Amino acid sequence: MVVVNRTEDRVAAIREELTDADITYKPFSEMLACAAQADVIFTCTASEAPLFIKESVQALPSVNSEDGGRRLFIDISVPRNVEPSVSELEGACVYNVDDLKEVVEANKEDRLRKKMEAEVISETI
Repeated sequence: MVVVNRTEDRVAAIREELTDADITYKPFSEMLACAAQADVIFTCTASEAPLFIKESVQALPSVNSEDGGRRLFIDISVPRNVEPSVSELEGACVYNVDDLKEVVEANKEDRLRKKMEAEVISETI
Protein backbone atom coordinates (compact mmCIF):
# COMPACT_ATOMS: atom_id res chain seq x y z
CA MET A 1 0.00 0.00 0.00
CA VAL A 2 1.26 3.46 -0.89
CA VAL A 3 0.17 6.39 1.25
CA VAL A 4 0.60 9.83 -0.26
CA ASN A 5 0.74 12.60 2.30
CA ARG A 6 2.27 16.00 2.85
CA THR A 7 4.41 14.66 5.71
CA GLU A 8 5.76 11.24 6.61
CA ASP A 9 4.75 11.67 10.28
CA ARG A 10 1.14 10.68 9.68
CA VAL A 11 2.19 7.70 7.59
CA ALA A 12 4.46 6.59 10.44
CA ALA A 13 1.43 6.61 12.74
CA ILE A 14 -0.46 4.40 10.27
CA ARG A 15 2.51 2.01 10.16
CA GLU A 16 2.46 1.76 13.96
CA GLU A 17 -1.23 0.92 13.94
CA LEU A 18 -1.07 -1.55 11.03
CA THR A 19 2.09 -3.42 11.93
CA ASP A 20 1.46 -6.29 9.49
CA ALA A 21 0.92 -4.02 6.48
CA ASP A 22 3.61 -3.07 4.00
CA ILE A 23 3.13 0.70 3.78
CA THR A 24 5.22 2.97 1.59
CA TYR A 25 5.25 6.74 2.04
CA LYS A 26 5.27 9.04 -0.97
CA PRO A 27 5.22 12.84 -0.84
CA PHE A 28 2.15 14.71 -2.02
CA SER A 29 4.09 15.94 -5.05
CA GLU A 30 4.05 12.34 -6.38
CA MET A 31 0.28 11.89 -6.10
CA LEU A 32 -0.46 11.56 -9.83
CA ALA A 33 2.54 9.29 -10.43
CA CYS A 34 1.29 7.02 -7.64
CA ALA A 35 -2.26 7.14 -9.00
CA ALA A 36 -0.94 6.03 -12.39
CA GLN A 37 0.25 2.79 -10.77
CA ALA A 38 -2.88 2.19 -8.67
CA ASP A 39 -6.05 0.23 -9.33
CA VAL A 40 -7.79 1.58 -6.23
CA ILE A 41 -7.40 5.09 -4.83
CA PHE A 42 -8.79 6.15 -1.46
CA THR A 43 -8.80 9.86 -0.87
CA CYS A 44 -9.59 11.91 2.18
CA THR A 45 -8.10 15.37 2.58
CA ALA A 46 -9.28 18.77 3.71
CA SER A 47 -8.48 20.26 0.31
CA GLU A 48 -11.02 22.83 -0.88
CA ALA A 49 -10.28 21.98 -4.52
CA PRO A 50 -10.52 18.56 -6.17
CA LEU A 51 -7.23 16.67 -6.30
CA PHE A 52 -8.35 14.47 -9.19
CA ILE A 53 -9.92 16.27 -12.12
CA LYS A 54 -11.25 14.68 -15.29
CA GLU A 55 -8.32 15.76 -17.47
CA SER A 56 -5.63 14.45 -15.10
CA VAL A 57 -7.41 11.11 -14.58
CA GLN A 58 -7.97 10.76 -18.33
CA ALA A 59 -4.21 11.21 -18.84
CA LEU A 60 -3.38 8.29 -16.51
CA PRO A 61 -2.44 5.01 -18.17
CA SER A 62 -5.25 2.47 -18.38
CA VAL A 63 -5.61 -0.17 -15.73
CA ASN A 64 -5.23 -3.82 -16.69
CA SER A 65 -7.28 -5.65 -14.12
CA GLU A 66 -10.07 -8.15 -13.63
CA ASP A 67 -12.43 -5.18 -13.10
CA GLY A 68 -12.52 -4.45 -16.80
CA GLY A 69 -9.66 -2.00 -16.70
CA ARG A 70 -11.37 0.54 -14.44
CA ARG A 71 -9.58 2.56 -11.78
CA LEU A 72 -11.65 2.75 -8.60
CA PHE A 73 -11.77 6.03 -6.66
CA ILE A 74 -13.21 5.98 -3.15
CA ASP A 75 -13.55 9.58 -2.01
CA ILE A 76 -14.63 10.08 1.60
CA SER A 77 -13.61 13.75 1.62
CA VAL A 78 -15.89 16.66 2.32
CA PRO A 79 -15.58 18.65 0.16
CA ARG A 80 -14.87 16.07 -2.53
CA ASN A 81 -11.32 15.30 -3.68
CA VAL A 82 -12.47 13.67 -6.92
CA GLU A 83 -14.23 15.92 -9.41
CA PRO A 84 -17.72 14.52 -10.21
CA SER A 85 -16.98 14.46 -13.96
CA VAL A 86 -14.30 11.79 -13.37
CA SER A 87 -17.17 9.28 -13.14
CA GLU A 88 -17.96 10.01 -16.81
CA LEU A 89 -14.69 8.41 -17.88
CA GLU A 90 -14.87 4.85 -19.14
CA GLY A 91 -11.75 3.89 -17.20
CA ALA A 92 -12.88 5.27 -13.84
CA CYS A 93 -15.41 4.36 -11.19
CA VAL A 94 -16.04 6.87 -8.40
CA TYR A 95 -17.70 6.31 -5.03
CA ASN A 96 -18.13 9.04 -2.45
CA VAL A 97 -19.67 9.54 0.99
CA ASP A 98 -23.17 9.85 -0.47
CA ASP A 99 -22.79 6.47 -2.19
CA LEU A 100 -21.70 4.91 1.10
CA LYS A 101 -24.74 6.43 2.84
CA GLU A 102 -26.98 4.81 0.20
CA VAL A 103 -25.38 1.42 0.88
CA VAL A 104 -25.89 1.84 4.63
CA GLU A 105 -29.53 2.82 4.09
CA ALA A 106 -30.14 -0.15 1.77
CA ASN A 107 -28.61 -2.48 4.35
CA LYS A 108 -30.85 -1.01 7.07
CA GLU A 109 -33.92 -1.60 4.93
CA ASP A 110 -32.83 -5.18 4.22
CA ARG A 111 -32.27 -5.87 7.93
CA LEU A 112 -35.69 -4.42 8.80
CA ARG A 113 -37.36 -6.60 6.15
CA LYS A 114 -35.57 -9.69 7.50
CA LYS A 115 -36.56 -8.78 11.07
CA MET A 116 -40.21 -8.58 10.01
CA GLU A 117 -39.95 -11.96 8.25
CA ALA A 118 -38.40 -13.49 11.35
CA GLU A 119 -41.21 -12.09 13.53
CA VAL A 120 -43.82 -13.66 11.24
CA ILE A 121 -42.02 -17.02 11.42
CA SER A 122 -41.68 -16.85 15.21
CA GLU A 123 -45.40 -16.07 15.60
CA THR A 124 -46.34 -19.20 13.65
CA ILE A 125 -44.19 -21.47 15.80
